[in-house]
Amino acid sequence: MCSANLVPESHPLFVPSFSSFLVFTDRDVGFLKPAHDPVLASERPRSTQLLSSDTIMIHMIIEKLALPITAWNCWIAFVAFVGNAILFTALLRNKSLRTCCGKLLAMLAGCEVAMSILYYHYVYEILSRARFTRTKCFWYTLPSQLITHVIIANIAVITLDRYLSLRCRLWYKKVSKTSYIMKFVAILIACGGLTPIINWVSTNDDSISCHMYNVPSGVAQKYWMTVHLLYVLLAFILYVFLSFEINKGECMQSIENQLPITRSFQQLVFLYIMGYGIGAFLLFMSWGIYQNAETSETLISIIDSLRIMCAATPCLIMHRGSQAYKKAISEVLSFILPTIVSQENGEDEKLQGDAPGNSYSTIDTV
Repeated sequence: MCSANLVPESHPLFVPSFSSFLVFTDRDVGFLKPAHDPVLASERPRSTQLLSSDTIMIHMIIEKLALPITAWNCWIAFVAFVGNAILFTALLRNKSLRTCCGKLLAMLAGCEVAMSILYYHYVYEILSRARFTRTKCFWYTLPSQLITHVIIANIAVITLDRYLSLRCRLWYKKVSKTSYIMKFVAILIACGGLTPIINWVSTNDDSISCHMYNVPSGVAQKYWMTVHLLYVLLAFILYVFLSFEINKGECMQSIENQLPITRSFQQLVFLYIMGYGIGAFLLFMSWGIYQNAETSETLISIIDSLRIMCAATPCLIMHRGSQAYKKAISEVLSFILPTIVSQENGEDEKLQGDAPGNSYSTIDTV
């Protein structure tokens, strides 16, 4: 074991942190210098001086994961961008998919496309060693803050929409679709707009690595975590209600044509709840337990991984679970990969001819 509080450079287990070689500041220099330096020891934050050798080892292991996680995120963000762009285009092209839930799904796909682009902007800032004041970073990350809350709130709204379509079928058929969508959009805007306001109040001139999870401080962090957890809990409660209605609907022929698309949305909601739920837990660890800046940066990278992997799922799930969505997505793909798509469609038609009683329905977009 190392007798000093920090691991010196001469120690065989010494590993430079990810943020130390990307963002080279006075704080990082102090962290990398030997712990016996009396001048630097007095300048270090008290929380850093009190770290045990075991805790330092945990920090070092976590920090080593930051670079491969970021590389993985860049690749998955590209997949998410392409998949959601295809899904968004398919929803715009196909009139039969322009239902209430289809419009909400289009909003989700559009937000995920924007988030994928914004993530690359964040990676560029990191690799260029850029640091901003918390106030300036607020404006850079404002779109990400809004879109993140709109996405998780949108998942809860989609679950509610599917629940009402099964529970209140007569009302759902008679309701004004324009009014119905506008009310949900207003809810999303209201939910997404509160957090940036709280973040703006807590901004200052501290120099930070510019990421939307680094902007909040103090009360703003607690408010962000509270809102994030409430979104996840609301989506989970609605998911449980939706599961009950699906189990009841399996015995009812009147809603049999809605079940394939509803099951697809159920799978999509479950993945988002898991991803954002684990992300909320890691966010609590980053802000509440691990005050070390390098460890927090790595936890934020893991949160990004979960969020981006969730973003890559909508197109795949809707393509596999609904015949109508599969056809619409295939039409978009035919412009990109015409040979592969034509072969796939030929195999689907052959399978449908061999099994006329298949479980898919072309009228599953209600």
